[in-house]
Amino acid sequence: MLRPGMVVIDVGGGKRPAITPEVKAALRLQITGVDISQEEINAAPPGCYDHTVCGDLTAAIELPEADLAIAAHVTEHVSDAGAMYRNIFQTLRPGGFVIACIPNKFALFALVNAAIPNRLTRWLLSFFHWETKEETGFPALYHRCYPSGFEDVLKSVGFKSVRTQPCYRSEYCNFFMPLHACELLWQVFTSRLKLRNLCEVFTIVAQKES
Repeated sequence: MLRPGMVVIDVGGGKRPAITPEVKAALRLQITGVDISQEEINAAPPGCYDHTVCGDLTAAIELPEADLAIAAHVTEHVSDAGAMYRNIFQTLRPGGFVIACIPNKFALFALVNAAIPNRLTRWLLSFFHWETKEETGFPALYHRCYPSGFEDVLKSVGFKSVRTQPCYRSEYCNFFMPLHACELLWQVFTSRLKLRNLCEVFTIVAQKES
């Protein structure tokens, strides 16, 4: 969905921006990185952001007009998804898009994550998935983080065109084969029956009317 010369807001990109400096330079993109943590912003690769804003997008913060907003694996960490996406809607130009990738609150891994303390979640992830230990830290709240609920959120703040793509695959249990086999069977079951509110993660694209 990227086009040359676009103004892009990377919501919650922090030290891992959604767009690489190479793609940014090739398409002459203007990118503003928004994150609640200044430490995360400071750790971003050089050249990935033209501007940065440290703040909470559920509150009123000043952002530039944009053609595209990207929110990859950040929505589950905010306390009020409606407030966050209302602010995103207001900063988008007419015809602009938001793309969000969100873990489903009803996925097995999310239910377990929500049921145990964040400190224990971080330890388990760093122990069994050591390659992700630098990516964990912020507690997941999963406010409205399921396909039909999140579609309602986007429509309530003003988006008219909303498209959802569920994904039924995750590998949180691949460290223990019997448990992973059960995980895969569940994913086959939900995908074959197209139970999208029980998917693992989903990507949603919404457009602001021109």
